[in-house]
Amino acid sequence: MTTVATDRLELAPDPQLPQRDVLLDPDAVAERLRRLLGSDGELALGRCERVRAKYQVGRSLRVLHRIEVDGERHLVSARTFAPERAAAVYVRALATAVPTGTVRPVVHDPELATVFWTFPNDRKIAGLRALTEPPRARARAAGGRWARSRLVAYAPEKSATVSRIGERGRPVAFVKAYAGDEGERTHRIHSALGDAAPVARALAYSPAHRALAVEPIDGRPIAALAADELEDAFAGLGSALAGLHRSRVPRELLGAPRLEPARLASAAAIIGAARPDVGARARALAAALAGSFDRGEPDVCLHGDAHPKNGILGRDGVVLIDLDQVCTGPAAADLGGLLAGLAYARCVGELAEADERRLGEAVVAGYADAGPPPAPASLRWHTAAALLAERGLRAVHRVRRHGLRRLDAILETAEEVGP
Repeated sequence: MTTVATDRLELAPDPQLPQRDVLLDPDAVAERLRRLLGSDGELALGRCERVRAKYQVGRSLRVLHRIEVDGERHLVSARTFAPERAAAVYVRALATAVPTGTVRPVVHDPELATVFWTFPNDRKIAGLRALTEPPRARARAAGGRWARSRLVAYAPEKSATVSRIGERGRPVAFVKAYAGDEGERTHRIHSALGDAAPVARALAYSPAHRALAVEPIDGRPIAALAADELEDAFAGLGSALAGLHRSRVPRELLGAPRLEPARLASAAAIIGAARPDVGARARALAAALAGSFDRGEPDVCLHGDAHPKNGILGRDGVVLIDLDQVCTGPAAADLGGLLAGLAYARCVGELAEADERRLGEAVVAGYADAGPPPAPASLRWHTAAALLAERGLRAVHRVRRHGLRRLDAILETAEEVGP
């Protein structure tokens, strides 16, 4: 098996996943795909870059790479399995695979106990070709409005989102296909909110395709704005969250609170397994947070994944998108998650300390303009908890090199903010 220097990834060795570092190295992956993916011999494979990873320590690894072959780009996802299972998964996948031109749709690498899928083939999401390529009959049924699709987000075995482009070159809908039935719950949440919250309007849900269509918002994602636009945008994001928190959604549609003490302990254990050098610090932080946990605040309808990519700045303010993780919990959980994201950006060198403070104050001020903000102590607790169980944990799960290198600083910031 090809070996890759583990210290480049800042991760401890994982005896259960010896192929991990090979699959996370684009150069090593390119060499294997060059030999495996060609339908008529070796591929003339150009650039190969890692787009996404989902790493479960000691259990599994999913990696998405973007490759270039003869000037065309392809997305190729990889999934590890136990050696005795990988071959059976490959046989089942091949039976339902759709053609992908000169690039093979599914391949098996026995040495790595890994199966690779070329998009639109996916282990769990069926019908991705129908999502990305509008049949003529369907386009006519939509009044001729759907001319083409553009893939805007893809998480293998989880979801894929496309922008459906109309004949005039503008989006007419965003459609998200799911591996499971999460879209049905999300559609019901949209329906329950109606016009009472600043969220994108759901257009339809197809159980057959497990796909949710949502209206396009005339605006720009906050994450794409220029620096001089961010302060007003973050204030608008705070105001939008306040509007969502005042909304009423049936309790049975809301997921469980995300930042409970048990989850903090689990996050610390995973971080410690991946990075033993910071394990004691992570466990001590989780214990301190658990000891100061206060459930005295009322629960509200939380977005659950509030960050700048999920806020669109339009003419009438910020509109929230991507309601898959809507859940219940104190208002400070959403705001604390946002503040933790700013602190993380500062820790990894993407944001100046003054800008972190300025944008954080804008979020809280925007929220306060629309309603009473959370208590400062609760906001600090949830910011520290999110730095551990969201930002720190995601650095491991998503194999974010900058986050892994600055993991000690991220935990130190959580200690300074929290109890």
